[in-house]
Amino acid sequence: EQQGLLGAGVYGVESILRLYHRKIAKISRQLENIKKNREQMLNRSTDIPSIAIAGYTNAGKTSIFNALASLNQKVDSSMFTTITPKKYKIKVDHLGIMLIDTVGFIRGIPPQIIDAFFVTLSEIKYATGILMIIDISIEDTIIMDMLKSSFDILRELGISGKPIIVVANKSDKLNNKELIDSKLNLIKKISDELYYPIID
Repeated sequence: EQQGLLGAGVYGVESILRLYHRKIAKISRQLENIKKNREQMLNRSTDIPSIAIAGYTNAGKTSIFNALASLNQKVDSSMFTTITPKKYKIKVDHLGIMLIDTVGFIRGIPPQIIDAFFVTLSEIKYATGILMIIDISIEDTIIMDMLKSSFDILRELGISGKPIIVVANKSDKLNNKELIDSKLNLIKKISDELYYPIID
């Protein structure tokens, strides 16, 4: 039995910890139910081809989405501009295609929100194809790290063999053709090593 000045405090902390553990367990069950329901809904909504626009936060996904869909969704340089997937149906050669602007990948995501993060990315899993947006204005080492972790995330989502087009974005910030070509070659090399099929 805990005696002395800190006795009651210790028991109080244990009660609080038990309460938090119960809350965490409840939220985990709710997330699992949301995930199952979302996957069932997405399975039923595959009547037309869909293209998921994926990539890290601040890579310019929403700008690409706006350009392809002729829309004006909010674009911002800050993280979490897109916090839920946005969809818009477009036509390409008389074929209806659903564009999906997905939530951005995050470097060093806190373990506490990983489950919730992957639930929001489930749209990518059921898309017909993926546009992977890469910001090529940043350093090569960061590009390599982001590319590798992006393909890791796709694998964790259970994605394999789905066609991907890697889109090099923000090349206008470089203003140097040789540098741009070098970065494009780097992206192609890493992408071809990590995933198939990559569509040029």
